[in-house]
Amino acid sequence: MINSIIEIILLSAVIFSGAYAVVSTLILAYELYFNSRRKRQPRELPAISILKPLKGLDDQLEENLRSFFKLDYPNYEIIFGVADSDDPAVSVVRRLQAEFPRINSTLIIDGRCRSLNPKINNLRNMVPSARYDYLLISDSNILVGGDYLIDLMRHMERTNVGLVTSTIRGISAATTAGVMENLHLNTFVASSVFAVRRLFKVPVVIGKSMLFTRTTLNRLGGFESFGDFLAEDQLIGLAVREMGYNIRTSTYFVDNVNESWNWEKFLNRHVRWAKMRRNLDLPNYLSEILGHPLALTLAYAAYRNDSSGVFVLSVVLAAKYLSDIVALYLMRSDLRIWHCLLLPIKDAIIFGVWFVPFFSRSISWRGNLYRIEKNTQLSRQPAIAD
Repeated sequence: MINSIIEIILLSAVIFSGAYAVVSTLILAYELYFNSRRKRQPRELPAISILKPLKGLDDQLEENLRSFFKLDYPNYEIIFGVADSDDPAVSVVRRLQAEFPRINSTLIIDGRCRSLNPKINNLRNMVPSARYDYLLISDSNILVGGDYLIDLMRHMERTNVGLVTSTIRGISAATTAGVMENLHLNTFVASSVFAVRRLFKVPVVIGKSMLFTRTTLNRLGGFESFGDFLAEDQLIGLAVREMGYNIRTSTYFVDNVNESWNWEKFLNRHVRWAKMRRNLDLPNYLSEILGHPLALTLAYAAYRNDSSGVFVLSVVLAAKYLSDIVALYLMRSDLRIWHCLLLPIKDAIIFGVWFVPFFSRSISWRGNLYRIEKNTQLSRQPAIAD
């Protein structure tokens, strides 16, 4: 009896995980196709202040920033922010300002540290210099096309929309760790952003690209309301939704340049993200175990230890990895086809990372060591991590 119950539970989990992989890819295909056929010019193109926090030299930083100086939009400004005048990003910004003197841009160098979240510190120091009501948070490691702002405004002007975020695509990987990152971004992350919203009515807000109004920000209490939290982007999104506004995810690809990644950076980011999700919503985090078909089917096959277990393993994993390959195609990924051979390794690593937040609350972020608590609230971590 007990063996039958265990088998039913394992098989149900396997079926759900495989079905979710397929359905989420179908939803991604629907979103990309549906939105590509509904593109139109916005009725209005209001002025936008782009807030771009900087720290150090990201991969292809100069080209990333140059793409924002070349936007096809009638009225916008770029506010760059750094905490230290010795930051190497300063010289990059200065060169681009000289190259594009007609684009209204400002560099804010302000080291005031009024929050534990360093990105929020930067944004708080930058926002007083922004002149316009529409505010766009844009990370330094993204590359965009000329019609990026037009696309955001196309979504923003829809009825009762309070925030617009974007579809992130990983590009330009030149290392194995970079390939792993882009495989994850362009398969699981890209499809799950839309699937979670469609299936579970939970918006996923990615802080690399967030457009909202100053009026909305003020109603939320300003950036300072999120200054001591790690998941400031998702918390802002949830707060906007609680105010009664809709959140839109544009299918316009915003390219996240991950060229020279090493394994330390890859693991650190995913451990940080895992701890963030676990402390933001524990029930949802626990349910993420069902998003790991590789681990679940291997467990089921091992439990059965017969040909039927191997058959289930073969069918589910074939469906899962075919879905991933389709997702890479839909995202127009620049990864090579042979990179798909690394998908099982990537999935095994991500599955292992899933367990880490149950044993540690320490995170390393931008040279700082923190302890993360409920709702991703941060506190200073002693020198020796747990």
